[in-house]
Formats: sequence, structure tokens, C-alpha cells
Amino acid sequence: MKGMTTKKNMNSKSELNKNQLGKVSETEYFSQGEKVSIVGIVGNVILTAVKIAAGIAGHSTAMVADGAHSASDILSSLVVLISLKIAKKPADEAHPYGHGKAESLATVAVGVFLLGAGLSIVYFAAKSIISGHTVEPGMLPLLTAILSIVSKEAMFQYTFRIGKKINSSSTIANAWHHRSDAYSSVASLVGIIGARHGFLMLDPIAGIGVSFFIVKMGWDIIYNGVYQLMDGFSDSQTIEEMKQIINECEGVSDLKAISVRQSGPYIFVDLKIGVDRKATFEQAHEVAGKVKSEILSKVSNVKNVHIHVDPVDTKCRKGCEVKLMDLTKDEMLERAKKPAEEAIKLHRYYQGKMQTVPKCCIRDVSDFAIWYTPGVAEPCKEIKKNPDLAYEFTNKGNTIAVVTDGTRVLGLGDIGPEAGLPVMEGKCMLFKYLGGVDAVAICLDTKDPDKFIETVKYLTPAFGGINLEDIAQPKCFYILDELRKDCKIPVWHDDQQGTAAVNLAGLYSGLKITGKRIEDIKVGFFGCGAANVATIRILISAGVDPKNILIADSRGVLHPDRTDLEDVKYDVKRHLAQLTNPQGISGGPEKVFEGADAVFCYTKPGPDVVKKEWVAKMAKDAMLFACANPVPEIWPWEAKEAGARIVATGRSDFPNQINNSLIFPAVFRGTLDVRASVITDEMCIAAAKTLSECAEKIGMSEEYLIPTMDQTWVYPEVAASVGVKAIEQGVAKLTASRDDLVKMAEERIKAAQETTKLLMKEGLIKSL
Repeated sequence: MKGMTTKKNMNSKSELNKNQLGKVSETEYFSQGEKVSIVGIVGNVILTAVKIAAGIAGHSTAMVADGAHSASDILSSLVVLISLKIAKKPADEAHPYGHGKAESLATVAVGVFLLGAGLSIVYFAAKSIISGHTVEPGMLPLLTAILSIVSKEAMFQYTFRIGKKINSSSTIANAWHHRSDAYSSVASLVGIIGARHGFLMLDPIAGIGVSFFIVKMGWDIIYNGVYQLMDGFSDSQTIEEMKQIINECEGVSDLKAISVRQSGPYIFVDLKIGVDRKATFEQAHEVAGKVKSEILSKVSNVKNVHIHVDPVDTKCRKGCEVKLMDLTKDEMLERAKKPAEEAIKLHRYYQGKMQTVPKCCIRDVSDFAIWYTPGVAEPCKEIKKNPDLAYEFTNKGNTIAVVTDGTRVLGLGDIGPEAGLPVMEGKCMLFKYLGGVDAVAICLDTKDPDKFIETVKYLTPAFGGINLEDIAQPKCFYILDELRKDCKIPVWHDDQQGTAAVNLAGLYSGLKITGKRIEDIKVGFFGCGAANVATIRILISAGVDPKNILIADSRGVLHPDRTDLEDVKYDVKRHLAQLTNPQGISGGPEKVFEGADAVFCYTKPGPDVVKKEWVAKMAKDAMLFACANPVPEIWPWEAKEAGARIVATGRSDFPNQINNSLIFPAVFRGTLDVRASVITDEMCIAAAKTLSECAEKIGMSEEYLIPTMDQTWVYPEVAASVGVKAIEQGVAKLTASRDDLVKMAEERIKAAQETTKLLMKEGLIKSL
């Protein structure tokens, strides 16, 4: 695209020191940008008032027009401030250029305001000339013009310096608006001086003269903003550098398209590359991974690279462009290791993840007489009369216990209660940050399920709910059933119910994409642990026909004739064997894939636990949920090659992460807000439906079944659906409308997140 003088001055990275980029944090980017915008708004409000007043009092058309120019500068600074507020919101994975777009739109708006100011000055000045209404201006406009020149030039220097420092195109554009206002005042000064020396028409003529400069400046800024929206990036040197890297990568046949966008100090790259037409899907994926790795390592300030590969293996691609995973296998394995490497250092540094912080005001120590003795005795007396008042006088209504015996922690197995504590603290952190729920980690030193049950019962007076966590099967089923039966507060096992609900959400979305009906589909389950057992129960409640279900454990398909299931500890499996598989199919795990519309895998880390040839035997438009961590049972691209249309995993760096962290904070938020006595399967189904509906609002696709954790607006929606269902089922003690429940959840969650941010800002949670 053709260059222009203004673009070079305002937004070219040759004007900005390239080495400066990336040296400001995102926090500094927004804080500095907002600060300079506020200075612009306040300064221009004052100058506008002074100029217009001086122009009217001193009979100067040029000065009144100059005041109109400053008024447009108020709008420019305001729109830049708004754009920065918008850009603060996290960009979605599907739209990683949110900041850059907000910047570009603000830049266009600044140009529009300048254009409007220039045209308005032409109007006022021309009207004055045509009417012949020219009066010798007084001293006040002259002095005001001098004041304006000095102040506007100072504003330009300050704003331009900050704009360069944080590399904000809209801030730099706003600086040039300040400079154009200074030039306007120079022209006004010349006109006023001329008019005071007898050349009366020079005052309005000066107004027209400056308007042409302003109009030109406005047009150039608009042009620059539109250029950013279309092409996104003006640093030809950096683009050429990336082109060279791409063309030198082995396996790349050609570079078909490159789109680069700036977001504050960061650069985002979107590529379309060609590869050998004979290349397999996996080979093309490896090429894409190499390209990404090279760009990230050799080009500074690149935040992310999305790569599209021109169709290869047309049987798999169906002749259309396919977006590949961003990383190679080795890179994915390395990425999986990095959190573990950081975890030791950070856990030792912070000595855990949770702390207790007061929620009441403490003005001075005299308040202790209210919150503790003697004043605390009064609410105690009231609660003794009516135990339900504990929900009003204490934090019971927003506090749950996260309880484990450490017998099946993550994929680590029976590591004991102490070793399970970091996981329980992490769970409490997610409850608080994502759901606004206060949670306490409790690790019990017993493996006896009856003692576990007894202990939890003793704990219930202090809590509004119980979250069971990381308990070995089959006792986890017994513990959950007994506690749900006997406790007056809701008891939930996230490994069962949470996983089941998020699986159902993914299935709902998959059915919408494939056009299949839940009552017609054939579903396979590879693995018969807590996650799949609960998923089977929830899916049957949601409409899946148990006759269309086939389950395999480590010994093969479950069927009524399996003699190894006669042991009492296999009661759950024996029940499922009688409920499903009416044909009595036997054999290995490959059987559950044959003709299946969907298969849920919760077995052991892969890859190659699930074979490509198994996936190839699934039904048309099949859905595969390969949820082992840290590596799924089969790589997603291999499953797609084998014929699966939709593939979901448990990993955040692959599309379609099936993550129960989207469920449990919201389910408990909704449960506590209506003070439900139990979390029913119907409440879980309501949560799943809402999660799928939220994905539809954003743009559901084969690579986006359910929202991600950073889309925090989803949690209040899910919480409200859970609360409404509890009210409908008559298990809630409190009632509220859906809108009120959404608002309540939003306030709780916002308070939790803002508290954390405030503690970090004040240094009470230290940064590394």
C-alpha cells in the first residue's frame, strides 16, 4: 500500500526505536495510555472554554474556530481512552487481535474528529467573509493564541513521547491532533495580528488556511487507521524478516499470505503457507511447528503465531484450508513439562496458594469487641435458636470444604493426604477466583471409607457444601452416595459430576454441529473409572439410550457374562454391564469404537493408547473425547486423519479442551446462591446446556465446542442456570429470578478477582 508522510511520522516503526518494543508491560501500556488521554481531555476542556470565550469577547472568528478545533481534540482524547478501556478486555483465542483493532478504530475516530473540526472552521470563516462581518480583534484573542500554541505544543511533546514509549498508534495520532491545534493557533495568531494592523479579512482567511491543514491531517490519520485495520502492520522490515525465515524453512513450498497485527508492545502473526502436495497431515503439522518456532525465536516481540497450511492430503482435507496445531509433538511435550518445572519454584516462593483475609471492616481494635467477644455472643444466641441463621451471621453460605484422602491424586495415584494438599489448595484457588466461592482444603489421614464419611458428616455444620476430590474408586462411589443421602448440605464429587457435566456440554455442541439427535447416537466409553461412570449416568439422564452404550475397561468390554465382575468391589461395573450392551458384545477396547458416534476415553496418558485403526471404524461425523493428561490417548491430528470429525482433549493448548474447571466453580456458585440442599443430575444437565449455548453465542465450530476459562462471563450464566433448576426442582431454600442470580454471581466473582488484583497491585501478593 502506498505510503504517506503522516503515516511515516505517526506510526512507522522506523520512526519508533524498534529496540524499545516489548520493553513496556501490558499494565504500563494501558496505565500510561489512559493517563495521557485524561491529560488531553482535561487540558482541552480548559483550552476550548478559554478560546471560545476569548474569541467571542475579542471579536475573533479565527479564535472561535480554533476553539472548535480544541473541542474536537476533547473527543479525540476521549475516544482513545475508551479504546484503551475496551482493549483491556482479554482477546479471545479466536480473535487474538482485539487490542490492535480497538487501537485502529480509535485512530480512525481521531481522524474523523479532525476532519470535522477542519470543515467547521471553513464554515465559520467563510460565513464571516461572505457576510462581511469583520471586526478588529482585541488583545484577549491574541494572548489566548500564544497561550494555546505553548500549551498545545507541550501536550503534543508529552503525548507523542508516551505514544512512542508504549507504541500506541491511537495515542500518537492523538498527539498529532494536539500539534494540528497548535498550528491552528499559529494561524489564528497571524490572522489576529494582521487584523489588528488593518487587514481585517486576514482573521477569517487565517481560519480557512488552517482548516486545510487540519482537513489534510484528519484525512491522513483516517487513511492510516484504515490501513491498520486492513493490513495491520507497517513495519516492512519486520515483515520481510519473517518472509525470509519462512522461505528458508525446510518443507515450505511457498508463502501464500501473511497478516501481522500490533497490540501495544506485542506482535501477532497469522500465516498461510504451502507444503508439498504429497505431504501427510503429520508432515505438514511438523513444517508448521518449525515455522512457528523459528519466528518466535528470531523475531522479537512476537506474542503468538497462527499457521494455516494449504490443503494437503485432499482425502483428509476435503479440498479446504485446515488450521493445524501450532506446535510439533516434541514442542507439545516440552510445553507439558514447563508448568512442572515452574511449579516447584513458585510453590516454594509463595508457600502455598491460599490465605485467610477478613471480609468485615476493621476501623481500629475497638471493633474487635463487635466481631469477637463480647459482641459476638449475640449472633451465637440467635443461631442457637435457629441454626439456619448461621447462613446470615457467618460465611457458611459461601464456604465449602474440598476433602480428599489422597488415594487418587491427579495421575499420581495413592500419594497420601499431605502430598495431595497442593492439589486441594489449587482447587480452592479456582473455586475462589472463578466462582467467588470460599473453599478450605481438608486432607484426611484415613483410607477407610466409613471413617471418611463419618468425619465429613462431623464437618458439615461449618460449611455450606462439600466438594469431594481425588478419591480412589470404587469407594468414591460409595462415599458420594452415602454422604448425599445423609448430609443436609450439598455434596459433590467433581471427578465424577464435574467431568460428566463438561463432557455432556461438549457432546451437546458436537450434536449441534453434526446434526445428530442424542436419543439416536451410539456412544462408547474406553475406561470405567469415576469420570466415565458418572458421564454414563448423566448422559442416560440427558437422553442417551443405555442400549446404545458400550463400555470397556482394562480387561475388555463390559457384558453380563464377565465372571471377574462378581466381586462385590465391582458392583458399579456389574450394574453397568447389565444396563448396557444388550447384544452381549465381547472383546477388546476396539469394540467400543465400531460404529460409535461418540467415544469418551479416560484411561492412561498416550499417545497410541487409542489406535488410528480403531477411530477409522467409528461412524460418519464421529466425535472423539481423548481426555488423558498430560498427553491424550491419541494425538488429535491422528484422530482427524483416521476420520473423526470432532476431537476434544483435556489440554488447553489443543482446540476443544474438556475442562471441568468451567463447571465446578459455577455449579457451586449457583447452588450456594439459592441455598440448595443437593446438586442433582438435572442441575448438572442445566449447567452443560448453558455451557454449550454460551459457545454458540461466541461462534461454535468443530474446534470450539465449549468456552475457555478466560471467558469469565460464562460462569455467572452457568451459575444462574444451576440456581434456576434447583428452584424448579424444589431443592432450594431461597428463590430469585434468573437475572438476579446472574447479577449476584457476577458481583461475587468480580469481588474475588478484583481483590486478588488489588493485593497484587499493592505488593501484598508479590510479583516475581
